[in-house]
Amino acid sequence: MKKQIRHFLTVLMVVVVLGGCNYSLYDDEEELTTEDIQQASQATFPVETPDKSKEMKAISIYTFDDKEEVIQPININVEQKRITLEFILNKVIENLDVKVSIKEISVDNKKAIIVFDSGGAPIKGTSSTVETLILDCFSNSILDNISYVDSIVFRTDKGAYRSDNMELGKNEIYSSR
Repeated sequence: MKKQIRHFLTVLMVVVVLGGCNYSLYDDEEELTTEDIQQASQATFPVETPDKSKEMKAISIYTFDDKEEVIQPININVEQKRITLEFILNKVIENLDVKVSIKEISVDNKKAIIVFDSGGAPIKGTSSTVETLILDCFSNSILDNISYVDSIVFRTDKGAYRSDNMELGKNEIYSSR
């Protein structure tokens, strides 16, 4: 055991002593001159072409202020390819203080059809003003950002849009360009 400890300590001392030396594994190593540094700083390297699929775009999503009862835009930067009807609706939902559940979305003849859960907001439990603000947030966000949609129709999972405060026909356009 003492022999192993002695051997270990000897190896440790050699490592410490050699580690402190300015020892190079390469004999042909040269020091850099000022000229070498200037040449390296003037070197050109190929530049990567930006990926068009990751092109960013600023978009406006609408939410509303409870106190002042007005809709307000929120600007966000997103990848161009991510701007879909579903994406816009999810961003609006994320930024509302009211829990809203959408059951279905579709586009028919440049008309976006949004189907809400009939048991929650904006159908139940909201004032007329808050309901209108919620619907305006969705319709403005869609019309501002989705080029293939020209009008918005709201429905419930039971058919035509009928809430505590408002009634719309099954295919009645709530807003359009």
